[in-house]
Amino acid sequence: MENIFDKILKENDSKKRGFLKKVNNFLKKEKFFDLNLDKKTEYLLSMNGLKTIMICARQNLQLIEIAQVLKIPQKNLMEIKTANPKIYDAFDFGYSQRMTQVQDAIYKLATGYYMPYEKVQELHTGNRVTKKVFKEDRYFPPDVRAAQYILNNKAQFEYKKDTDKMLVPESNQFAIKISFGEDES
Repeated sequence: MENIFDKILKENDSKKRGFLKKVNNFLKKEKFFDLNLDKKTEYLLSMNGLKTIMICARQNLQLIEIAQVLKIPQKNLMEIKTANPKIYDAFDFGYSQRMTQVQDAIYKLATGYYMPYEKVQELHTGNRVTKKVFKEDRYFPPDVRAAQYILNNKAQFEYKKDTDKMLVPESNQFAIKISFGEDES
């Protein structure tokens, strides 16, 4: 029996294989694989080459996987990346776009959102079963933990959830001494 994590991993692997196949077909059409290393470097510096790198980085492919897609040894791709600022920036931009997607998802969680939802209702009348599908937008309320995460990381100076403040500090504890008469010892 498969658990949910196995299903998610299989789905992600399937998506990744489909993406890699599309990139591979595109590069075949461009006759990229017929080029030597210097010509491949020139191609990677072109607009199509830079876009290919950005898209691969945005799809969460690591450097070794991108090297395999481009059929360039990883060591050579590292050298090309460090020697050419445009290629370095393409990697950086692709990875930052991926991070932006995560940040957008966290903001969506923190503020609440609507998501399409289908509800199926079965009506039984005698021997007949009629199904009605209702499409509606389901509202998901804001997640406090996501909001706290954003505030702790993005607005550190204005808001900082400090767990120490929730405890009563010792400096606020005091004793009241009541004395009657002259004996104040």
